[in-house]
Amino acid sequence: MNRYVGAAASGFVPDQPPSPRAPDPVYRWLAAMVERHASALHLLAGAPPTLRVADRMEALAEPPLTGERLGELLVPLLTSQQRDRFEESRQLDFCHTVPGLARFRLSLFRQRRTVGAVVRAFPPGIPPLGELGLPASVASFATARRGLVLVAGPSGSGVSTTQAAILGLANRLRAGHILTIEDPIEYRHRHGSCLVSQQEVGTDTAGFAADFPGVLRHDADVLAVGELAGPATIAAAVSAAEDNRLVIATMRTPTAAQTVERLVDAFLPHRQAQIRRRLAAALHGAVCQRLVQRADRSGPVVATEVLLATPSVRTLILEAKSEHLTSALAIGGAEGMHTVDQDLIALYRDGVITFEVALAACQHSAEFQRLAAVG
Repeated sequence: MNRYVGAAASGFVPDQPPSPRAPDPVYRWLAAMVERHASALHLLAGAPPTLRVADRMEALAEPPLTGERLGELLVPLLTSQQRDRFEESRQLDFCHTVPGLARFRLSLFRQRRTVGAVVRAFPPGIPPLGELGLPASVASFATARRGLVLVAGPSGSGVSTTQAAILGLANRLRAGHILTIEDPIEYRHRHGSCLVSQQEVGTDTAGFAADFPGVLRHDADVLAVGELAGPATIAAAVSAAEDNRLVIATMRTPTAAQTVERLVDAFLPHRQAQIRRRLAAALHGAVCQRLVQRADRSGPVVATEVLLATPSVRTLILEAKSEHLTSALAIGGAEGMHTVDQDLIALYRDGVITFEVALAACQHSAEFQRLAAVG
C-alpha cells in the first residue's frame, strides 16, 4: 500500500531562486525535522528546538533557546518587506526553501516579548497523487469541469500537499488557466498543459474575497484558494464554482459532515437556508484526511474520508441532514466514497497501523470496534 510519507516524498525541484541559506543551527533543525518525518518544529525561548512526531513532542539534543538567539537566527530569513509586515502585525507566515532538502512554511509570532516560530515542511517538489496514497476518486477531482472541491484536515495532516497534487494532475490533464491565491505560496507550479498564475496575499493581492471581482476577470478555469474561513471567503468560493469554474479550497475540519456544517454555520441563521441550496448545487466533492503513525514507526500514513456530490448527498445537504452524511459515505463504496473509520479499519487489517493507533484516530469508537472485529 503506497501511502503518504510526509516531507521525504520526491518530486521535481521548483524552478525558483533559492532562499538564502538558513543559518547552520536552523539548517540542522530543519534537516532533523525531515529525517524524522516530523509534522512541525517549535522554536520558543526557554526551550530547546522541539519536534512534533506522531503527536508527541520530542526535544532535540540542543540547549534551550534564548529570545535574543531566536531573533538572530530567524529575522535574517525575512525580506525587508516581510520584516515591515511582521513589525506591524506581530505575526507572519512565509516560506523558505532549502535546496536539496525541502520547502518550509514558517509561522512567526511574538510571545513574552520574544520571537517564536512553528515550522512545517513540504516536499521539495509536487508529488504525484499516486505517491500520497490517496484513493482514485480524489484523482477525479482534477478533471471536474466545474464545482467546489474541498480538501480538509487538521493542521499538519498534508492538506496543502494534497491540494498541490490535485493541481499538478490538473496541470497535466487539462488545457486551460490555473490561478492560485495563497498566503503564503507553498508550492510553485510550472506551466504545463495549463498556464499557471500564482498570487501571494499581501504581495500580489489583498486576498481572495477582497479582490473577488478582479479574480473573475482573470479567465481561470481552475481556481485554488487557501482555507475557507468566514462568510465572505466561503460565498466567494461558491460563487466562483457557480460561474463554471473548478474551485479547490482547504478547510481545517476532520470529517465531511463537519466540513459541510462548518461552511453553513459561518453564516447568520437567516442566510443558512440560502447557502445550503447553493452549496448543495455547487459542491463536487471533498476529501478529509489525517496522518497516523505506521506500525513499524517508519513515518506517517494517510487515512481519508471521501465524499462525492451524488444526488442523495446533495439532498442531505439541502435538507440539513448532515448527520446522515456519514451513513451515506459508508454505503457509497461503489461510487468511490468511504468514511475515515472504514479507511482506518483497512489500514489496520493490512498491518499498516496498529489497532491502538486506529482506535485513537477513529470518529466513532464503539462502531469502529464492532466493524474491526468482523472478519
